[in-house]
Amino acid sequence: MIFKRFLYLLIWVFLISCTKQNNRNDFTLHPIQEKMPHANIKSEKLEVLSESEYVNILPEKLQLLHAFLSDDIDDFNIIELSLLTTDAINISAINDSTILILEKDKNRLIQYSLESNVYEIIANQGRGPGDLLFARELAFHDNRAFIGMQGFQISVFDCIDVLCEYEKTLRTDFNNYSLAPNDDSLLFLGISRFGRDQDPDPSNTDQYLIHEVNYEGKLQQSFLPIYDDRAPLVREQMSSGGWIRSFPELKTHVFTFDIFPQIYMYNIDGELIARYQLPGFMQRGYEYMESRDGGFTGRLQYEGSYSQLTFATIVNETWLLLGKRERRNIKFIDWQEGFKSDEWYSYYALNIFDHNLYKIGDDKLFPYGESRVVFVVDQGLVISENGTLYMVRQ
Repeated sequence: MIFKRFLYLLIWVFLISCTKQNNRNDFTLHPIQEKMPHANIKSEKLEVLSESEYVNILPEKLQLLHAFLSDDIDDFNIIELSLLTTDAINISAINDSTILILEKDKNRLIQYSLESNVYEIIANQGRGPGDLLFARELAFHDNRAFIGMQGFQISVFDCIDVLCEYEKTLRTDFNNYSLAPNDDSLLFLGISRFGRDQDPDPSNTDQYLIHEVNYEGKLQQSFLPIYDDRAPLVREQMSSGGWIRSFPELKTHVFTFDIFPQIYMYNIDGELIARYQLPGFMQRGYEYMESRDGGFTGRLQYEGSYSQLTFATIVNETWLLLGKRERRNIKFIDWQEGFKSDEWYSYYALNIFDHNLYKIGDDKLFPYGESRVVFVVDQGLVISENGTLYMVRQ
């Protein structure tokens, strides 16, 4: 609780300082629609289909999620896992009895046995081979775990034996965020270096966000234009939050932003197939100011109400699960209580074959700073509720 209050204080001081600067300087509110990728192509608004009418066509794991959110099953098998963590995690299944958990805040990779309810720490925070620093995402494919990090590198772990072991590091020319491994290549969301003399011109917006490399790290292709603004910090803020997901059997790559409602679909040659918009998405703004002497400041808007995509999970070769966090009426009360709002998670399933969107359900309301996130894995559901993990099976 003390840490939360201290965090509230820091955020509030930052907001006040930005507000004072706003009173003295003009600021630009991003996103500007003309600067978004493929702005010349109109987004088609997706229609949300009712899960109650179509629940039988959903994969079994999504039917389980629907039943859990609807409180529609009396005999859930719920087991508390012996690991305290946060909501800032990624989870991937290794096999029927084992999962991997990436704790992004702590820079730890954990292998958890669901049979024995024990875990091993595979990687810790550090700068050496196999260590993690500024970890952004975990992806798993063909007995390998991949960790994307902001340090222009992707760590690879071999999980063919009982415990995963560090294998190698792929170096890139991009700050790495989201990952999508395939049989023959690895796609990732990455932004070019800037700030050093040898880096590309920081005002150059002729850049791409999605890059495909082979497993030796050689670049194969790049696609999806970056947010078209000359300020590199604006480009980073607007473009780094999102997920690239690959569906090889459908020869389709899907990209979703976190603070924008746009969804982009590409073929395997990096050509745009479709640009969609999620309905009912309350977009968050980014205030950016640059003074005549070259100084700058920027912040994502905290007050008010907004939506945010928090994860995109491949369910099978056709289905993508989207988790959307909704926050309403955020306001600062006082130094004791900090911020107040109502927040909850909503879950949607996107069929990549026919491009239909289904709402799986809404979770319950929580006060600001508390939440419950549901992750879908091969074994069932993993619930993270205020740091406690639960495994849910039918």
